Amino acid sequence: MRGLIFTCFLALFLLPSFLTELGNAGEIEGRSFYSRTLDRVYPYQIYLPTGYDSGRGRYPVLYLLHGSRNGEKAWVKSGRIQEVLDRLIAEEKLPPVLAVMPGHRGAWWIDNGRDQAETALISDLIPNIDQTYRTVGSREGRMIAGASAGGYGAVRFAIRYPDLFIAAAALSPAVYHPLPPGNSAAYREPAFLDDGVFDAVLWHDRDYRTDLPAYLEKRQPVAFYIAVGFADEFGIVDDAQALFNQLKDTHRDQLFFDLRSGNHSWRFWRETLEQGLVFMSRYIQRPASASLIPSPN
Repeated sequence: MRGLIFTCFLALFLLPSFLTELGNAGEIEGRSFYSRTLDRVYPYQIYLPTGYDSGRGRYPVLYLLHGSRNGEKAWVKSGRIQEVLDRLIAEEKLPPVLAVMPGHRGAWWIDNGRDQAETALISDLIPNIDQTYRTVGSREGRMIAGASAGGYGAVRFAIRYPDLFIAAAALSPAVYHPLPPGNSAAYREPAFLDDGVFDAVLWHDRDYRTDLPAYLEKRQPVAFYIAVGFADEFGIVDDAQALFNQLKDTHRDQLFFDLRSGNHSWRFWRETLEQGLVFMSRYIQRPASASLIPSPN
């Protein structure tokens, strides 16, 4: 009898927490659209926060990029993005957001002779998302983040298109300089191959540093969160530190360098993405009320 009473008491104690989590559970949907740039179907996963379907307001958007040899489901399966976003939103550490996870294998998020990953994301994906969903369709409503090669992409997009993104999170970003280490997948990626052989010129031409002078001259800083682990097996610590050093004089409180224990792993990226989202949330425009912004037709 005592055991039954204790069990009932425990259930009543835990019920509010359970209901709170249940009430703040977003949804992950697999979607796609036709990309004119790629002349094919472009797949993506999207996180919709609780209340999206029943509301009429507009939401900020997080674009979340996968790493080399991954796809659009990587952040869902390995990154546990739904769990991360549900918890942060429930704890009010992050406002309700949409999270778009595009899939583009082997492209490192750049245009190259084989594929046009950069143009497809900028010219096709972002406009499609803004047309399909109730988004805050301006710079103030967009964040971009990624890990490893996705971090490389997030850095390049933020620096090349500061008019599109208000904040960025680069997790173990593969922004190697002057060349990738010997164990990097960059040596096998079509984006950096010329006739099947890694081309150092291609690597240098697509380095974010080539766009840095124009970015700094524009004086439209993107808030940057940069994270790397002490034990990163690709030696990214120095490259991440170099990125921070190049931005620190102009970004001041819009920059955070998170150097902590960890390696090049999903565990590290899950942990640091949480911190990156909290940091980026300081700069984004909060979900807009339907009474102020009409729902799209």
